[in-house]
Amino acid sequence: RMNGEPFLTKPPLAYWLAASVMALAGPTELARVGSTLAALGTVLVTGALGMDLFGEGAGLAAAVVLATMEGFLLEARLLRADMLLVLAVSTTLWCYARLRRGGGRAAALGLWTAVALGVLDKGLLALVLPGAAIGLAELVGGELGPRTVGARLRALRVSLGIAVVAAVAVPWHLAAALRNPGFAWDYVVNQHLLAFFDAKLPRDSIPDSLAF
Repeated sequence: RMNGEPFLTKPPLAYWLAASVMALAGPTELARVGSTLAALGTVLVTGALGMDLFGEGAGLAAAVVLATMEGFLLEARLLRADMLLVLAVSTTLWCYARLRRGGGRAAALGLWTAVALGVLDKGLLALVLPGAAIGLAELVGGELGPRTVGARLRALRVSLGIAVVAAVAVPWHLAAALRNPGFAWDYVVNQHLLAFFDAKLPRDSIPDSLAF
């Protein structure tokens, strides 16, 4: 809740983590530790992905560059959902790279678990962002085409993914939709679709945002 009203424009994972910390430690700055740990995890995943793709030196360099970026460090100190989303997307892409190299069921489970947690943190962006990157990689690599769609979906263990996302992310979304009239339109259309065209209500861009 925000100011006593249900806060439904974003899924709850980041706020659940903060509430759990505050239940143990009280309302202190420690509530932001979820973002900090997510940032650390993103650095590690970035390094691992770089090592898998380009070798140990490249992975280490990628991790160091990311860990020393000012914007990244600032975001790691904020109680927002964004850093958890970054970790989810990074982990999805790392697991995809491992799956392409024969990672098997473990890599597929890691991929779809990251997607599911990302959806529970930031909504459909956690599916769209890595999905676009993976789709482009498949197209450029020549694996994805009109005749190979089914085979590529099976290679990505999409049936496993549907089960994982349904178990992790669907219950909250379903409960929110059932208990709050108008949630489905605001969440799916306003917050996800119209936002990409700077047309959601209220708008985030200047000058509209200055009125709120």
